[in-house]
Amino acid sequence: MSARIASLERQSWVERQTTAAAFTCLLGGAFGIHAFLVARQAILANAWLLLVVLLAFMAAAMTFNTRLASALKRPAVSLVVFGTLPLIDFFSALIRSGVQPGIFTYLYKFAPYLTVFYWIAVVQRGGVKPLASAVKFYAAVISIRQISVFFLPGILGQRVQDSVYDGTFVYALVGDVPRVFGPGAMLLTLAAYLYVGDWLRGRLTSAGFIGFALAVGASATTLTRGTIAVLVLGIAVTLVAGRRESRRSGRVTLSAMICLLTIGALLALTRSGSMDAVASSAGDRLSLDTTTFNWRYSQIERAFLRSDGSPAALLFGVGTHTFISNDPKDHHLQVNELHFSYVSILWTFGMAGLALLLGAIVPALRTGWKMVRASPRTLEWFIGLCMFIVLGIYTPTFTQADSALGLTLCIAAMLGSTARQPRGRVVLVRCARETNRVAPVAMSEKETAALHE
Repeated sequence: MSARIASLERQSWVERQTTAAAFTCLLGGAFGIHAFLVARQAILANAWLLLVVLLAFMAAAMTFNTRLASALKRPAVSLVVFGTLPLIDFFSALIRSGVQPGIFTYLYKFAPYLTVFYWIAVVQRGGVKPLASAVKFYAAVISIRQISVFFLPGILGQRVQDSVYDGTFVYALVGDVPRVFGPGAMLLTLAAYLYVGDWLRGRLTSAGFIGFALAVGASATTLTRGTIAVLVLGIAVTLVAGRRESRRSGRVTLSAMICLLTIGALLALTRSGSMDAVASSAGDRLSLDTTTFNWRYSQIERAFLRSDGSPAALLFGVGTHTFISNDPKDHHLQVNELHFSYVSILWTFGMAGLALLLGAIVPALRTGWKMVRASPRTLEWFIGLCMFIVLGIYTPTFTQADSALGLTLCIAAMLGSTARQPRGRVVLVRCARETNRVAPVAMSEKETAALHE
């Protein structure tokens, strides 16, 4: 009977892992299904996006039946409401003037926010391991796509249409080196943090080492300075902050120093003239100039100049159907989002939208900090949450489906782990008298750890 129960538990655990991994790949566009369908039949591509959105709304139904303390439920509800803003804008535009371009795309991009209670339920049942396995599987798929396009740009790396959200392609050439763009760049960084956490705890397998190498290599193919810097800095912080439960004593500080010295050496190298021969054909990729930031600042100026400046626009934004030229020198490409993500949310959804986003991020950050101070078992997720918060300052983080998924997973890991954490444990200790009887005694986490020691 016990063997049968154990078999059922293992089966349930495998099903949870598989479902979580499949749902992650679906929401984050890991397999490039939309890009595949766009090249063949646009109607099927739109139907695929609609399917993803409908599944996300089905997961949002768990908002009403997930048991969670009110202090933990409020930020999750705030994130779900934030995810419904494109739907509200959709109906508002439908009533005013009919469906306009740009509205439906935001339904897809914000779909992962609706699933936060699904991920919280997963964490409550099985801890953060199903989430970690899902992120690692997703990262492995994306890494293979990125590296394949990097080495075979002529065959696999053709530039995709602007309406494709999960395509992997060569964005530009930095000298003779292809710069590869695709979905999941920030989730690759999160996966690298998780692999480093496994190494610190002595749980990194050979397959895990390969997965880590693929994630780091795929991140490097983007040639994005900020993302790579956050990757290395996050690894260094994980190595240092995770020393309390590390089984790699003596190597942690050395590894952190290597990471920091690497960053310092790269910064010093790009500031010197030793790379001028290479950098002359590489634009701003191998330098510290602010050309790209100036372009993004001008994007903000164009966006807010087109706003009417009314109190309604300030409070609720200009909507998802408002477009500006992505580049002042090229008016063919029109976009309805900005590269500075916090400003983009303020522009599109107003102060109400930004307040909903911060209402989810700030409490999750505070909860995660308390958990990390008590125990570093969710350290990688906390650092991942910090990564998304920082990258949102200068990259389109909150308006991309894959980044929205990563942020949702980190918030769910923080809130779900806190809800799952027991207030105290009941252990069996022997009675004072010399008998074989035992008595249950409620003990706190620290008392239990002290007893086992």
